[in-house]
Amino acid sequence: MSTKATPAAASAAQLPVQGDLAATQQTASDLAAADLAAAASRAEQQQRLAALARTPVRMLRATQVDDVSYGADAPVEFPAGLADALTADGAADPHPDAVAYALSLGQVLLQHPTASTDSAA
Repeated sequence: MSTKATPAAASAAQLPVQGDLAATQQTASDLAAADLAAAASRAEQQQRLAALARTPVRMLRATQVDDVSYGADAPVEFPAGLADALTADGAADPHPDAVAYALSLGQVLLQHPTASTDSAA
């Protein structure tokens, strides 16, 4: 009796390995899809957090924002994007020393109303 494996026997022996390979490839594909979904979810969460981020500023001149008037030297906390726009316009200074100066004048940090705070009121 010969102990050599025949080609047919060798193919049969490889079938479970090929099945395992297919299962492994499917699992890898599923994991990659899950990683993409998780990355998208993290990106969405970061966008939401960025939208909620607020930046305190010192108003450099009297300015009206969304029908709310702020005087010069008023310390106001705005949504980050709006604070950036006001800073670019020269109407506000977000530097912590500028905000500290406005607060040292005895003023209270104001919260600029947003759509979410308006609907909560």
